[in-house]
Amino acid sequence: MFVADRNIKAAGEKLISPFLEEYVGPISYDLSAKEFHTTKGGEIVTYSRICLNPGESVFVACEEQIDLPLDMAAIINARNSKIRQGLRVDAPIYYPGHKTRVFFRISNISTDTIELSKGEQYAAIYFIKVDDCVDKPYEGTFNNELNFSGMAEYRGAYQKIMQKFESQKDDKNT
Repeated sequence: MFVADRNIKAAGEKLISPFLEEYVGPISYDLSAKEFHTTKGGEIVTYSRICLNPGESVFVACEEQIDLPLDMAAIINARNSKIRQGLRVDAPIYYPGHKTRVFFRISNISTDTIELSKGEQYAAIYFIKVDDCVDKPYEGTFNNELNFSGMAEYRGAYQKIMQKFESQKDDKNT
């Protein structure tokens, strides 16, 4: 069950900080972009403004940090106005016990270049009440992540998969 606006307001900074009441929607909280991250040559590059060409993606670090109780999860979704602009948001489910800055990936699926700027609101977070406290709270790699850490240990696995895919694609073309 989604958490209602009055309960998001009541939780305030214990749930999400910084907390601004005007960012609370009927069942959501609008997220503000703090900075944008890409990787080049294995290094993280940070921007306060970036232009996304069609088909490009970038990670967004939000101003907001969450501290989920053991009976609450959260999901991120693009704001309707941004979907209509041609932006797609991909984000994890934040599990009970997760404490972190909010991050998501935004992709330009339009045919136009789209400029992204610090302070803009591209997505909202929706809190979901779990029917009871979980026995095993989130303790994964990205707990307590306040600064963007990239793809962490997954990078090597993804590179191997992509190399295998490219190799198979080349074999089919010969």
